[in-house]
Formats: sequence, structure tokens, C-alpha cells
Amino acid sequence: MNSRKFISTLILTLSVLGIIFSIMTIFNHYSVEDNSFCLTDKGTCDVVNKSVYSVLFGIPLGFLGIFYFIATSYLASNVYIGKYYRESVRYLLIWTGSGLIPVAYLIYVEAFKLLTFCSVCTTIHLITGFNFVLAFLLTRKIKLLK
Repeated sequence: MNSRKFISTLILTLSVLGIIFSIMTIFNHYSVEDNSFCLTDKGTCDVVNKSVYSVLFGIPLGFLGIFYFIATSYLASNVYIGKYYRESVRYLLIWTGSGLIPVAYLIYVEAFKLLTFCSVCTTIHLITGFNFVLAFLLTRKIKLLK
């Protein structure tokens, strides 16, 4: 397997994990029980997933995460099959880079507003960051950036 296919497979795999973890945040948001899917301390995920910062226009952020990771998967699959290769890599870099903006804001909210971190959310943030790094590596491979 060449490096283009390997990196795009990693992005696809991470995006599927991102979808799974985003679904977990939605379950946490709507759950009546505490910490339905929290991976660490009791109560931290509830504080984050049930806060006023966990929705945008009344939509839980987990739904937006699912959309983000589906779009990332689509772009990565185009890279994998070589369809519009250069354009797909460029769009993948822009898309994953733009995903870092809400991640930075949400980390700020967790650190300075809510004073606690959700392990499921942190996993999603890491997946978003890793996807950007992998997309950057793809651009270096085809020398879109110099």
C-alpha cells in the first residue's frame, strides 16, 4: 500500500472513530443518567455535554461532529481512490484545518469556563488534530505547500 492510501486509510479510520465518539456525546447530552459514556472521572462529561456550550442553535455539537467526520471521510476516500487527487488533498487540508477552530474554542470553554474536561470530547479533539496532521502530510507528499 502506498503512502497516499495508507494516510487516507488512517484518516478514514480516525473519522469513523470520530463519528462513534460524536454519537457518544449525543447520548450523553440526552441521557437522564449520569455519565452514560464517560471514559474517566464521574461527572466531567455531564458538566460539559449538558452545558449551555454543548449546543449551537439548539443542535447538540455531537451532530455537527458527525457531519464534520462524514465530510472528512468523503474527502479522504476521494484521496484513497485518487479521484480529483490534488483538489481532494487541498480541500481535506482546508476542511481539517477549519475543524481546529471550534476545537480550540471548545478546549478554551472546558479549561476556563467549565473548569473540567470531558474525556470523550478530548478524544474527538485529538482525532480532529491528528486528521489535520495527516492531511498536512499528504500535502507535503504532493508538494502543495513549499
